[in-house]
Amino acid sequence: MANTDNILADSIRHIPHLAAWDDAFSKMFSDKDGSKLLVYLLDSVDTSALDDLAWQYDVTGNNGYNLATTDDQKRAIIKNALNLHRYKGTVWSLKNALISIGYGDAVIVEGDEESWANFSLTVDLGGRALNALEITNVTNMINLYKPKRSILVGIIYKTSFDDALSADDLFDLNPSDDTVETVYVGQGKLRDGTYNHDGSIDRSSDSDSLIWQILPA
Repeated sequence: MANTDNILADSIRHIPHLAAWDDAFSKMFSDKDGSKLLVYLLDSVDTSALDDLAWQYDVTGNNGYNLATTDDQKRAIIKNALNLHRYKGTVWSLKNALISIGYGDAVIVEGDEESWANFSLTVDLGGRALNALEITNVTNMINLYKPKRSILVGIIYKTSFDDALSADDLFDLNPSDDTVETVYVGQGKLRDGTYNHDGSIDRSSDSDSLIWQILPA
C-alpha cells in the first residue's frame, strides 16, 4: 500500500533513489505538527515566533513593536510591516502605524498659525493608563513614520474621570518659594467665599474631561 505522506509524483516515484529519499523524509515528519512550520500565517502562528518575525520584518523598537501590548497588536504591526516601510514618510503610514498599536482613534491635525508644516495628535485614552515611557516611545515612533517635511509640535492626551476626583499640581515658582496649586474638578469647590453662587459654577454630577498637552523636547 502506498504511503499517503509521500510527496513524489507517480511519474518519478519509480526512480529508486528518489523513492528512498521520499520515504525517509515522510517517516521523519510523519509525527510532526506541520502547522508549526507555517510561520507566515500571522493570525495563527505560535506566539513564541512573534519576536523573531518582528525582527525579520524590521518593526522592532521604535518602529512600533515595543508599543504593542497584546498578541493581536504584535501580529497587526508585523502584518502591516511591508506597507508601513513602503509608504514610510507619509500620513497614511503614520496613521496605520498608530492603528496597529491601538491608537486607532488618534486624530492628526496638520498645520497651525505658525507653520503649515507643524502637526499635532489628539489621543483619547478612555480609561487606559499611560506612563512616561509610552509617551517617549510614541513620540519616537511618530518621528520615524511622519513625513520628513512635518514637525511634531505636541501630543494631546484626553481622559475622563468622576467629579469626585481632585488633582494637586506641585511646582516651584522660584527656588526660595514653594507653592502648591490645587485644581478642583466639578463639585470640589471650596465654600470659603471665593466663589459666587450665581450659576457660573457647574455643581452637577456629570463627568469632566481633563486635557493635557505634552510637547516634544
